[in-house]
Amino acid sequence: MDPQASGTLPRSFPLRVLLTFGLMAVFVSEVRSSGVFELRLESFSNPTGTTQAGACCGSSGRPEAACSAPCRTFFRVCLKHYQAHVSPDPPCTFGSLETPVLGGNSFDIQDTDNFANPIRLPFSFTWPGTFSLIVEAWHELDDTTTASTGSSQTRTLITRLATQRHLSVGQVWHEDTHIEGQQQLSYAYRVVCDEHNYGEGCSVYCRPRNDVFGHYTCNEEGEKVCLDGWKSGAKEQEGQYCTEPICMAGCSDRHGYCETPGECRCRVGWQGKFCDECIRYPGCLHGTCHQPWQCNCDEGWGGLFCNQDLNYCTNHKPCKNGGTCRNSGQGSYTCSCPPGYTGTNCEIDVDNCTNKPCLNGGVCQDLVNNYTCTCPVGFFGKRCEIQAQDCHNNPCQNGGQCQQVAGLVVCSCAPGFTGSTCETPVNECESNPCMNGGQCVDEANGYSCVCKPGFTGPRCQVDIDDCKNNPCQHGGSCIDQENSFTCRCVPGFIGTLCETNVDDCLLQPCANGGTCFDRVNDYSCECPAGFAGKDCTVNVDDCSDKPCMNGGTCVDRVNGYVCRCPEGFGGHNCHRRDNGVVDVPTLEDGTSSSLETPTPVITVGKDTEALAVNTPEESSVGAEIAIYAALGIVVPILMLAALGFVVYKKIKRDRRAQDAEQTNNRIVNNLQPPTTISLKISNEECDSLKSKSLTLKTADIYEEEDESTFSEKQKDNRYSTSQSNSNTEKELRRDSFVEKLKPTRPTNNVESTRQSVYVINADYELATEV
Repeated sequence: MDPQASGTLPRSFPLRVLLTFGLMAVFVSEVRSSGVFELRLESFSNPTGTTQAGACCGSSGRPEAACSAPCRTFFRVCLKHYQAHVSPDPPCTFGSLETPVLGGNSFDIQDTDNFANPIRLPFSFTWPGTFSLIVEAWHELDDTTTASTGSSQTRTLITRLATQRHLSVGQVWHEDTHIEGQQQLSYAYRVVCDEHNYGEGCSVYCRPRNDVFGHYTCNEEGEKVCLDGWKSGAKEQEGQYCTEPICMAGCSDRHGYCETPGECRCRVGWQGKFCDECIRYPGCLHGTCHQPWQCNCDEGWGGLFCNQDLNYCTNHKPCKNGGTCRNSGQGSYTCSCPPGYTGTNCEIDVDNCTNKPCLNGGVCQDLVNNYTCTCPVGFFGKRCEIQAQDCHNNPCQNGGQCQQVAGLVVCSCAPGFTGSTCETPVNECESNPCMNGGQCVDEANGYSCVCKPGFTGPRCQVDIDDCKNNPCQHGGSCIDQENSFTCRCVPGFIGTLCETNVDDCLLQPCANGGTCFDRVNDYSCECPAGFAGKDCTVNVDDCSDKPCMNGGTCVDRVNGYVCRCPEGFGGHNCHRRDNGVVDVPTLEDGTSSSLETPTPVITVGKDTEALAVNTPEESSVGAEIAIYAALGIVVPILMLAALGFVVYKKIKRDRRAQDAEQTNNRIVNNLQPPTTISLKISNEECDSLKSKSLTLKTADIYEEEDESTFSEKQKDNRYSTSQSNSNTEKELRRDSFVEKLKPTRPTNNVESTRQSVYVINADYELATEV
């Protein structure tokens, strides 16, 4: 069934509509120009009110008096590519425009509601620097004039401007005046780049942006300058798009990244402020890692999760009261207790009074692995087993002094002993006199302390100053610790003793090819020519000294500048006038400053025509090039001329030889054939002729022998130089010889069987007998 016949649309109709609009969005895009040619019409003067043909604007004939009706003047503008001979005919390749009627005979041209002045002709290509401009002033005929003349024309040409110029991009207006007869048109023009277009021909497009496609601004040359916190990606060229953020300082390049400037996000398996700490294997207790998901056990630990103590005694010290610990396996130990203690960890003090060792009512006091008995009066001994009667029994031990007081024996013990009979040595270590972990050793009537490393003194009360010898280098501060020290380094140094100077050039802070030199907690950059600043990021303004003279505009470059000169001036600093005079700037002290002649540059004058390079070095180079070019043309011509001369001489020599041969043939042909005319020669004449022939032949042989001593080239030269003389002699000998051969009288009875005639060939040799 036909969908259209049923009045319903097919299901694919919405899809087709969407595709149609999508294609339109792809192919219909905004036409963006790169620059604009601006023409400002300033004033027009036609005081006589006549056309280019000389007629009044109101009539077709020439005016006999002043024209009464004013002109209705409008303009037609045509901009096209550079032409040596400007043609007013279309096409106007760069653009065209026709104004409405703007005034009468003479008027100033203003910007009005229906006419925008200056006239703007946009272009979307690289500005070539040259153009051809046609501006025509026309008179618009009204209906009355058209009806009276009976013509179908609606306009008449008043004047035409047709010119071609060189013009660079710039904000400066270039003014000019066109004069033709009585008509005069004043105008100005310039070429400016559109927004976001830069460069000599507006060919560089740069649009600042701060989005997912880039983060940059544009400088005066149209180059992209990254915003703070952004840089170009690894696959981008320098200064392109600036799509990569600059992460937090110190963020690991390998294990960290950032999506916005200043942050540091860790990749999988890494952690920490700078993403430089690996994540251990889950469940790892006593281990570390060098790469993610590792569990490298600390010393004394083992197992998959480093949770099995391989050195329980060292790590936990479970044995008390001086017990000796021995590792017996993973996580197990045994304690060997000293006398007087017992238990798994020697934590139980053995009660030595359990067996009631004291006799005679003595009171037992438990000691470490010992006991003491406090004996009643009248008894003494370790266990109060001796009954004292008097001092004659010497009951006092260890040098104690015995006294009888009221019938009782009393012992005065020597220092270091105690007890009723001074039997118990006093333990001076019981009061823990040793400090800072020192071990007390009980001695007779005293004690000594064995100090831990780092302490000294009778009671280990003095902490040894480990900073006494100033171990910290480069101004680091020493902090004394127990048997050790720590150095607090000044900025710029690291290491246990602050012995390492931090290389501040590792981050390559110097931009634009600068060379970095490390300092103490600092660096310095040796910048290439044209850059300055701490990091060589500042482009030196070469225009700060105002080098351009005579009103020239200075344009800063990297390590250089360019002067755009006003009309009538040229040279690198606009110091040369068109008449050849060179302006020398005067310094403040009154002395003249010599102008440097750097690398020649083309300066642009007010009329925007390129001036020739004015350096004498380039002039001399041009002269040398001209000389080489002339030699390259003249030398081949001279060689061709010499070759032609040699060929000509050879042809002339061959022609002379042919002429000589033809002459001999004519002589032979002039002689009568022997069958019709017989020549009878007497024996004397025959002998004479033979002798002459032999003489001539001998002379020729001698001549050939003499010539054989020369080379082939010398024979040719000798032949060519002596040819004329030789020909003359040979002609004389030929004539005389022929005269002798001429018959004196005709005869008819000459013997036909014996006719002998001698003829001469081209070399005057005697021919064979016929």
